[in-house]
Amino acid sequence: MTQPIQLQFSLSSTDAVEFGVGYDSTDGQAFSLVAIDPSVQIELRSMIDNTLNSKRDLIDNPPKYDPANRYRDDDYYLVDLSDPIAKVFKDIHGTKNIITESSTLESPDRIYFYFARLTDENGQRLIALRRSSQFKGQLKKKNRLLSMFDDTLTFVENDVFTLNDDFDCLVDAAHVHVFRPKGFDVLAQTQQKVMASVRANIDLIKGDIEFVKFENIIDYASSHVSSARLVASIQSRGFARGVDKHKLLNLCQKTGVSVEEIGDSIHVHEQSIVGFLEVLDRRRYEIEITESGPESYRASIREKIPPTN
Repeated sequence: MTQPIQLQFSLSSTDAVEFGVGYDSTDGQAFSLVAIDPSVQIELRSMIDNTLNSKRDLIDNPPKYDPANRYRDDDYYLVDLSDPIAKVFKDIHGTKNIITESSTLESPDRIYFYFARLTDENGQRLIALRRSSQFKGQLKKKNRLLSMFDDTLTFVENDVFTLNDDFDCLVDAAHVHVFRPKGFDVLAQTQQKVMASVRANIDLIKGDIEFVKFENIIDYASSHVSSARLVASIQSRGFARGVDKHKLLNLCQKTGVSVEEIGDSIHVHEQSIVGFLEVLDRRRYEIEITESGPESYRASIREKIPPTN
């Protein structure tokens, strides 16, 4: 079944359209509004329409974000606004009074995204965000751009900024609607966050799987982003809860993951750390449907199949 994207916002009753930028400050990520005229407001609305039209027919119940999934450039998924990875989106959406500071554009190197903020007649807000690479792209062409003035071609001496055709993400009161996974990664700084949270995530996982030695896994995942993403996925989905030691050992053996049982503990060999994390994250599995015997597979994206009645 397909249906249009469902937003907690009324586009047909928009009262205000504002424009802002996100930038790096001495205190970390910051954002401010920039004054715009009605023609820019119209263009921002058009960008939102283009964004929604690009995914006009979507599956019902779109998938939720998984930090370890390998998404295609055009995948669409949702991130709960309560998810820690969505902090910058939650901050922008939840801040009622954002300062207006047009002088921010005077330091374009600090800007890493721009956004539109819409408010409907019920006071609900919709935030649309886009990476700033194209927005700042024309700055390098300063004094090479030409414009007609009084029937004469002349150089454009002022800074020129360029809007895109659509947005990377839309944010309503419940979700971040991701239309470009790479854009979401840049805006949310997912790589930095999952790397920084490896130890904290594994501490939580250890509370559920006390029979696994995680010391070498912590060291490895702290310097390998793909493993850090697997750790984040295992923790966020609660996949460590209820794991049976003997069944875990059995699946590791069947799927080529090298582990060793020493006393009451499982030790994961260095070369199998990624495979072990894939087992916990439900990404390694065995299937046997031919006479040639069982086969083992690895899934880059997996989705649980609900039980049938």
